[in-house]
Amino acid sequence: MPVKPKDVRSPKEHWTLIDVVLERPDWSLALGEWDGGRCLAARWNGDDDRPKGNPVSHGMPTWFVLPNQLVDPLLAADLIPLEKRILVRTLLGMTASERFEPSDLPAHDLGPWPEGLSLRREDLYGEDGR
Repeated sequence: MPVKPKDVRSPKEHWTLIDVVLERPDWSLALGEWDGGRCLAARWNGDDDRPKGNPVSHGMPTWFVLPNQLVDPLLAADLIPLEKRILVRTLLGMTASERFEPSDLPAHDLGPWPEGLSLRREDLYGEDGR
């Protein structure tokens, strides 16, 4: 059974996965931290013949950290969903080169507000406002 990109977390002393921003059948992109610096990384996903995919180090599936010069072209290629592109730009400290409307982001309808719900500070925190 192939290793899922979200489960690739090695080498733990160097790599911290923040989010898999693109998962295709053959390859994936992730936002993570390598030695404390945020970056984009890529890997070839596994299949039945090579379940760990590539790269692999010391028998463990890993990510390949991409050069910073590739981040803008990858974001401009429109491969990554908008909300993930915004996440990448924000966490990498990049200026937004694309405009978006809040309606472009995913919406979660949780139904109507409960009847009688009060969001007054006094009701939430008590009479003294703490």
